[in-house]
Amino acid sequence: MRSYKGIRGGYELALPPDRINLLMVVRCTGGEGLFETCLLEDRDCSPQHHCALHESWISIREQLKKVMEGNTLAELVRAREPGFTKPPGEIHSFAGLPDP
Repeated sequence: MRSYKGIRGGYELALPPDRINLLMVVRCTGGEGLFETCLLEDRDCSPQHHCALHESWISIREQLKKVMEGNTLAELVRAREPGFTKPPGEIHSFAGLPDP
């Protein structure tokens, strides 16, 4: 993001939307903790201190990272356009789960 001060100020993307993936947006907005924080308890998830969902959450968060890395802002905008049909392999989803 770029910011501009003043009466005509505002924000704009620093890169074209087809070069910005969702993981970049999450990291930019401080949401990286989603990948380190335990789902059940208020602490970091680690092999030394893990909860009942630890092993499952590792797999899920890796899949989530892949989905976020594999989808750009441009792809999400295109997917919302009327008449959009998903080309094979374009909009990534979780393996084994149906697309929305």
